[in-house]
Amino acid sequence: MKKIFIAAASIAFLSPAAIAQPVALSEVLSTATRTERNLLDALSSADVLGGPTMGQAQPRSLGQALQTLPNVGVQVGTRSSVEQLNIRGLDDRRVVLKVDGQRRNFRGEYKGRTFLSPSLLKQVEVVRGASSVLQGSGALAGVVNVVTKDAADYLAPGQTLGYATTAFGASNGGLIGGNVAVAGRTQALDVLIFQEATTMGNIALGGTTELPQSNLNTRQTFLKSTYTPTDATAIQLALANSYDRGDATSNPVRKAPFAGLNNDRRADQNDVRLRLTHTPIGNPLVDAQAQASFGQTLITEVVTQNGTSRGRRDKTRYTTKGLDVQNTSRFQAAGIPQAVTLGAEYGIDDQRGGRPGNNRKELFPNAESSNWAVFAQNELDLGRWDIVPGLRYEHYELKGDTLKRSNQKGQVTTKVATGFRLSDATRLFASVGQGFRAPLLTEAFSGGTLGGGLTLIPNANLKPERSISTEVGANHVRTVGLSANDQLVLRGAVFHSRLEDLIERQGVTATQFQFRNVPKAETYGAELAANYTSDQWFGSAAIGQTRGENKTASQPLLDVPPVKLNTTLGRTAKHAVGEWRTGWTMEAATKQTRVPRNDLLVGASKGYVVHGLFTELRPNQTMFRDMTVGIAANNLFDKRYRRVTSFLDETGLDVRATVSIKF
Repeated sequence: MKKIFIAAASIAFLSPAAIAQPVALSEVLSTATRTERNLLDALSSADVLGGPTMGQAQPRSLGQALQTLPNVGVQVGTRSSVEQLNIRGLDDRRVVLKVDGQRRNFRGEYKGRTFLSPSLLKQVEVVRGASSVLQGSGALAGVVNVVTKDAADYLAPGQTLGYATTAFGASNGGLIGGNVAVAGRTQALDVLIFQEATTMGNIALGGTTELPQSNLNTRQTFLKSTYTPTDATAIQLALANSYDRGDATSNPVRKAPFAGLNNDRRADQNDVRLRLTHTPIGNPLVDAQAQASFGQTLITEVVTQNGTSRGRRDKTRYTTKGLDVQNTSRFQAAGIPQAVTLGAEYGIDDQRGGRPGNNRKELFPNAESSNWAVFAQNELDLGRWDIVPGLRYEHYELKGDTLKRSNQKGQVTTKVATGFRLSDATRLFASVGQGFRAPLLTEAFSGGTLGGGLTLIPNANLKPERSISTEVGANHVRTVGLSANDQLVLRGAVFHSRLEDLIERQGVTATQFQFRNVPKAETYGAELAANYTSDQWFGSAAIGQTRGENKTASQPLLDVPPVKLNTTLGRTAKHAVGEWRTGWTMEAATKQTRVPRNDLLVGASKGYVVHGLFTELRPNQTMFRDMTVGIAANNLFDKRYRRVTSFLDETGLDVRATVSIKF
């Protein structure tokens, strides 16, 4: 693997002057700086997934769509309803997840928070590295922002009313599903209505072993409407409900005998977003936006297993309310073009856990947090140099039933990023930034009997997690001349994060546990990616490596993945019947033996190589405006394997098929 990194790094930083005219990347990224930037000009390690790249493997969850990215993975991914994100070896607690800018703050014990149909994903922006200056508490590892589709994605230019329907299925678990979208627009108003439903049985793991209690039924309802009274102003309203129900275990990320009781599990995610943007034409000092949001996750679990607990009903409710405002002013000072962004945020999170005769204080206590923040950023254009300093102050307060005192603190974070245009084809970037994460409500206030004579002790004195991260990288795009309209994109980065006061569950005595701060830890590593496209051929390769060390205990950190390589090779051809796109994918990972001592949860993992095939046909036709037929075979050889960040083996052979039609 070291040889692969050296070779890829050598290629990534080549930029000979005799290269043909470079082609700019088309993807636009807005998460990293809160202003739109071409991906080539990003001042951090980032990816934008969308279009054919995201759809070729026909992912059935957000996590499955992200697995191909370097140093990005999913924990507990076998059951998609409870999957959690992992970036650069830091788990879901250190990743900010947003949907159209709305935070998904829910983090329950083994509950997941990525409830969203892949059919609604327009693009997914992933920024790796500390991002707390602009994204707030939790962004030590990075941020994932999902951008959903709107009416324009279903309408052709000039079309005012359109319909679309998609039917899909999968061999593994007998998945059957479909969705319908209706889109319309007038001069000032557009509306999208979307409905999807799926059903599936138990998942077969590699080697045909079945995962019990993994069947799932889902439903997705989505409405998005944008009113544009003037060319400068837009008001957008989005309403969404994600619902899933199926058999599960009380600890769905584990397997017997530690999986707990069988239960009937239902999860509802409800979101409301109201967004206002105002950008007066001819006034560069005003580029304003404000968003008010409400989100609620409600999970109900009813024990179905025979015994004294049969019929017990547990409820988990988490509510997030937020307000986010910002304005970007563009001007010149001392002859230097600048873009100054000022903003403020306010949020309230409230969680309630219920069980007959008990408020479930041992795992999900009744508690509330509030926070407010102000931030500032200045993007300075110094010709070949870009310099972007940022500053944030955030104050949080936590309150819970299990302790009489609260936990509150103010935190200042800073970041400076810089970019250098080495040539028209090559951009270099570097950054130094701070990250922080306030303690979760479950970490500060969970306490009580866990079973088996074990006790969890609350700890309202937890300090916030903090980090200082450095990153150096490059983006390079060029035409190669192997065929007409070809493009080669090379990107790479190395990083290091010094972590302080990480919050982990630790043993106090043989039978007592408590969330406590780990004084010192670090993560470091590298990622490289290459992407080639032409009229007929396309291919990509991405490799990432992360190391994590608990400096206090002198042992590896938990949840750090091994070296992982993802590749794709395919061809696009035009036939008499239409346009055909087909290809091969591979994911390979080394074994991971660097795990904490006496780790009883996950343990070391073996290396693996899994393959996939995909094909997509867009037939020539006149009956419909657009039609797509796709087939994908994932884990082609039914390999039995497990990712180190997961307790369960991964899904076995899965052949997926999709038919989409637009009217």
